[in-house]
Amino acid sequence: MVESNRSGLTRRTVVRGAAWSVPVVLATAAVPSSSASGLCETIDLPIAAGSAEAPASQTIVLTALGGDGAEYQTTISSAISATTAIAQGRIDNGDPSRPPVPTVGYNLSTAGRGWQGGEADDGRWDTQYVDFAPGAGAGAIVLNQRAAVSPEPQGAVPLGADLQTLTFTFTRDGQIFNPTNLSMDVFDITSAFSEPRPNTNPGDGGPWHPNAGPEGWRWNYWDAVGFNVQPSSMAYIGDVAAYTQGAGAGTLSDPYRRVDGSQPTRAGGVVSDRFTFASFPSGSTMQYSNHDGRRGWHFISISGIRFDSGGCV
Repeated sequence: MVESNRSGLTRRTVVRGAAWSVPVVLATAAVPSSSASGLCETIDLPIAAGSAEAPASQTIVLTALGGDGAEYQTTISSAISATTAIAQGRIDNGDPSRPPVPTVGYNLSTAGRGWQGGEADDGRWDTQYVDFAPGAGAGAIVLNQRAAVSPEPQGAVPLGADLQTLTFTFTRDGQIFNPTNLSMDVFDITSAFSEPRPNTNPGDGGPWHPNAGPEGWRWNYWDAVGFNVQPSSMAYIGDVAAYTQGAGAGTLSDPYRRVDGSQPTRAGGVVSDRFTFASFPSGSTMQYSNHDGRRGWHFISISGIRFDSGGCV
């Protein structure tokens, strides 16, 4: 493993030719919540770090035990639009440092893995990263996607904007439960843009490879996150001073994103935003997409999901 050489992405470690196997649906072990009153407490949903690559069913189940013995279960299911890709392979480009990779997807991984875009339109310089999480040992659910192309993986023309929809279903002792005062932390809502150019001088020492595409679309992204329930608050909780509160209302029609399109991941810091909801009924949804027509590989992770127990009034 080596560090990614993509500007702004040094926190993501690239893995060469990682093996892949289809795992089972992830179910985290039940653990006590933060309060033991059994009346009104905060339920923190545990996410086991690195417990699976990505569930084949695109569904994750998280379980926590309340102080009164009640079992709280949250099912997060993913729907991927027809214009969205969450898996790909890598063709043989003759470079032994980037060998061919069988088709593999990492969406909903809790192992901190995924794909990131390279400068070649056909994906030959896309790379795989590991250790993508808001902190050392922290469990997080990765969303990893890009616009689809046809044919895969050699296609060079994206079919359209990518879109993933998560649906959150909550139960308490097997009965539908509508949590209140729910919050979740979303890591690495960022953006990146590089002007593509033909590689007129392969020996110029620049970041563009001789096989760089004229569009360079896989490199460019602008994360956008929106909910069908408008957040009661959104707060930047990262520790990198260069970032500020983002733009947008956090809704489906006006998703939250960085205030401009060139805010890539900074090395050496955590870039997270906290979304809080006074009420977040079971069946509520979150959409993840690219803003401003960008279509490249992009990724965020979700952690720190917490809400009030059923005993709160």
